Amino acid sequence: MKKNTGKTKGNSKKIAKPQPTPEKQAQKRAKIDEFVNVLIPEVKKFLREQGRPLQLHEGVKNVDIFDYYRHTGKGQTFKSFQNWRKEGFNVKKGEKGLLCYGAKVEKEKEPTPDSQEENKKYAFFPIGYVFSEQQVEPITFLTKVWQEESEKMQHFFNELENEKKKATEKLLNQTSSKLNAAYAEKNYELAYTLLNISNELRQELGIEKLTLPSLESKFKDV
Repeated sequence: MKKNTGKTKGNSKKIAKPQPTPEKQAQKRAKIDEFVNVLIPEVKKFLREQGRPLQLHEGVKNVDIFDYYRHTGKGQTFKSFQNWRKEGFNVKKGEKGLLCYGAKVEKEKEPTPDSQEENKKYAFFPIGYVFSEQQVEPITFLTKVWQEESEKMQHFFNELENEKKKATEKLLNQTSSKLNAAYAEKNYELAYTLLNISNELRQELGIEKLTLPSLESKFKDV
């Protein structure tokens, strides 16, 4: 007799991740477009002019990108925002980061339901930003105090946002329970109102909209 371990396969549901706003999606597309269609061709052209053409199997590396930035007068030393901070420098207000490859990221591929293979790892280099010595300034005592206070305030606002999210999730659960009860009692007008409230809460949380075609059809002309 097989021992029942109490574990089930494929029944665990993942919580839907909040979707990025249209503005953030547009910013991401613009960054990728600038990196792929503007920066990389310019770097390749620079390398050819320098007598360093890439071989077919080669790709542009950060060392090539930084050489291009040096050649175009954007600076000599390039570091991330955090690395400049560690060395006592702050990025000047209004400065725009210089595109480059970010640190290597490793992730696991999720198998499809009919796949028998275990999760496979894959790696990629996301697009990141660096700043040159021309874009930074020493952190003064007052600046450091201001930054520390700003970080405390940011932490406070993050806590508030988390509390707001918890309250919204609780309200959504309560609304969903009332919706189910109203629908079961055939109080369709109340159920329809609760459905709209539920979807407003879902939108605020960034999760998928709830649809009840049989209920919505009763009020489509209302």
